[in-house]
Amino acid sequence: MQKKADHKHKTLLSKYTPHHAVDTVYSLIKHHRIMLTISQDRKTKQGDYRPPILHTMHRISVNNNLNQFAFLLTLIHEIAHLEVWKKYGSKVRPHGKEWQKSFQMLMSPLMNEKCFPSELLPFIKNHLAKGYASTLSDLQLTRALMKYDESDTILIEDVPDSTIFTLEDGRTFRKKNRLKKRYLCYCFNDKKNYLFSPVARVNLSTEK
Repeated sequence: MQKKADHKHKTLLSKYTPHHAVDTVYSLIKHHRIMLTISQDRKTKQGDYRPPILHTMHRISVNNNLNQFAFLLTLIHEIAHLEVWKKYGSKVRPHGKEWQKSFQMLMSPLMNEKCFPSELLPFIKNHLAKGYASTLSDLQLTRALMKYDESDTILIEDVPDSTIFTLEDGRTFRKKNRLKKRYLCYCFNDKKNYLFSPVARVNLSTEK
């Protein structure tokens, strides 16, 4: 029965992570007793970790719209949070040196061309070395990962000024101009201006 359950869970994982990473990832999930949830897209985060304060298991969620390489990075990122919580509780910073070391060690057996394309590895190495708090805050890695997305969305930084675009929630915007590191955009729905990260994903729309 256990072998059957393991096979079922690994088959599910293989839909979201690179095939050669499945055994490593599943071993971590079993070892740490992780309840893994595949979540709907969340704009503000790609994954999260919650300790077993009111539950018997550690809980990790990862967005279901990530490509397999982004999914794997996000999952390992969250498992690193789990390991730090088990060792230090809330006594250290969320993305401090303890978390950075754990993330690097967990990623070590996965840093090869069987798990990631050779073109991605330099960006991931840089990401690990600099200790970014999230993939989204690492613009170079985000751009590199996006090449493996299956969707037709593009980055706001690649959209010409004055272009009309939409978001998945249905809102329509006009790109205005760049303010320091972000782009100012006007929303037709509520008549307000918003700032967008350069790597925000948008859909082109018919001019309004």
